[in-house]
Amino acid sequence: MNPKAFSTRTVVFTACIFAVPLLAVSQTPRTSGVYLAAADYLNGKLEFWGDCGSKAHKLEVHDVWNKPYVDVKHDSERHRLSKSDLFGFRACDGRDYRLASNLKYEILEAKELYIYAHEFWLNQGRTNRTVREYYFSVGASGQIQHLTLQNLKQAFPENHPFHDWLDATFGTGQDLTAYDEIHKMFKVNRLLIASRNADAERICCPEQKNFSLQVARSCCAISQCSTEN
Repeated sequence: MNPKAFSTRTVVFTACIFAVPLLAVSQTPRTSGVYLAAADYLNGKLEFWGDCGSKAHKLEVHDVWNKPYVDVKHDSERHRLSKSDLFGFRACDGRDYRLASNLKYEILEAKELYIYAHEFWLNQGRTNRTVREYYFSVGASGQIQHLTLQNLKQAFPENHPFHDWLDATFGTGQDLTAYDEIHKMFKVNRLLIASRNADAERICCPEQKNFSLQVARSCCAISQCSTEN
């Protein structure tokens, strides 16, 4: 066999294999638009939406300078919308964002607790770096707050089981953005659901009969917590 001929056929065959998925990706429609209200986001209803590859559509959020408006080109017509009148928007990369105080917050999870991420540039002398901070709100319309133990407790002042389990799971400095891969949600949402169902103790210590907060601290630290239940 001619080694050069074999090499040529191999390259052509490999190129054909990768051409199919790349073609599929390129043909996947990408759309962007705005959510006028929280109800629109919950129902997946986009306004002024359009194909990101179309010359007749363009969404400009102006997040670099935090301008108080969004510019939309829709069906070749231009619209300027106040950010204070919008719930949020969907970007061309498929991510959804909520708008508040002219800032954009990426919606990472939309359950009773909405979990957000906000990124900004931090100037450090001659260099800049991107900082990513995490926030939450109770529901889609709730106030956006920093994701801290204190703020979570204040958001649910009467839910004492939730307070105890936040302390048991995160009280020694563990990351509040920990994700439960088994239940496909952030840990804080998992604990909130469990506190309402009166089964929080079974999240990490299903075999423990004489349960207490002290036991929780010892066996349900986030690094040791079992998520198989």
